[in-house]
Parts: sequence; C-alpha cells; structure tokens
Amino acid sequence: FVQAAGRTAQRLRLVETFVQGIIDRSSFIEQRGNHLIIDLAKLGKLPGWQTVLYQALRPLGFNYAQIDQIAAGPHQSGKLFTSPTHQLNFDRQRLLVSPLDDEHPQGIYLQAAAAAYATGPWQLNTRLAAAAGYRLDPQAHIASLDADKLQFPLLLRPWQKGDAFRPLGMRGQKKVSDLLIDLKVPVNLKKDVMVLLSGDEIAWVAGYRLSEDFKVTAATRQIFEISLHGNNDLYQ
Repeated sequence: FVQAAGRTAQRLRLVETFVQGIIDRSSFIEQRGNHLIIDLAKLGKLPGWQTVLYQALRPLGFNYAQIDQIAAGPHQSGKLFTSPTHQLNFDRQRLLVSPLDDEHPQGIYLQAAAAAYATGPWQLNTRLAAAAGYRLDPQAHIASLDADKLQFPLLLRPWQKGDAFRPLGMRGQKKVSDLLIDLKVPVNLKKDVMVLLSGDEIAWVAGYRLSEDFKVTAATRQIFEISLHGNNDLYQ
C-alpha cells in the first residue's frame, strides 16, 4: 500500500509538472500535418516518462493500460494501439499517432499537362519538360518519367493487394506489399500509399519507388514530372 501510494504521489507530481508547462511537449513530440511523432529516446530521458506520455496522449483518448503496453518497448514494431479517435504504432525508435478520421484518397486521372490535383491527404503538381537541360531530382516525393512511354491519362489510385511492378534497378517484379514491408512503412500510413498507373502498368509507387520501365534515359525527349506532398513528408 505504501509503495502504491508513493507511485500515485509521484504520478500526481509529474502531472502537475506537465500541466504547468515545466516539461515541454516539443522536447519529445513533433507535429507534422495531422500526425504526431514521439521520439522515444528523448522521451525516455524524462523522469516518469510513462506518466508524461499518458498526459500527452490522454486528450487523444488513450488510457493508462495502453501506455503500460506501449512501455514494453519498440520491439512491438508495427503493432497498433487504438483509441476512439486515433491510432498509434511503433515506427522503429518513435511512436506515430494518426487520426482515425483522416480523409482517404480516391483515384484520380492525370493529364499530360501542367496541373494541380488533390486527393485525400495528398496534393500533386504535374508538368511537362524537355529532357535537354533537365536535372533529375533525387527526392522521393518527385517522380520524373519518360513521357513518351506513358499512356495518358494516367491513373493515380490507392495501392491494392496483388499490385506488382518492376522497381527501379531491378530485373524482376516485386509486389507493392513487399516493397512497403522492406521500406518499413508504418501500418497506419500504408492505407494512404498511392500507385501511378500507365495503362495497366505501375509507373510509380508514389513517394517511394519508380518503375524501371518508365525511367528517364539518354534517349528520353520529354519528361513528365510529378511532385507529391502530404503524408510522405514524414520521411523527409
């Protein structure tokens, strides 16, 4: 009883400290869009970090029993914890918290012209450019494709079970589901992953990997460029 009372008193002191702002949320929590990223290494340095985490997550509907499970450690990578309004999962050395009511992306068609589009959490910009003098951008959220190899209009849609393509630099086919596992994409972000189709072929797993079949080469005359912004900002 004495030990339990001592733990309760310590929790109350930590709660008061958190409420008074002495413990700064920004020291271990970063907000990107609708997502919260909690750095476990920084959090673990705080005294009574479980109580601190509870106070940070309580407004999102998580309870102390769930925090006890989360405290078991990051070896639970991929496991989801759900509150009435949010879901939380381990993503290596961080926790990723996302709202359950995020707008899900729908399929949209892209024309061979400069334009702006939006679907779900994503915003896209497209343009055509001459290959001469064009510099390839290595950032994952920008795709540069050989325009002459594409069949317009292109379809950008959520990935589906069974989707497969030939990733850049590979000879054989690979399932999109396997690619996302290899890249350790968090479970609660997989639902928003999009694929770009030219005809029936995947030209780009948006934000993650281009197809070998539509890459820019020395013979390319015109380039179709797509820039994607949204949830993949978590990986920039």
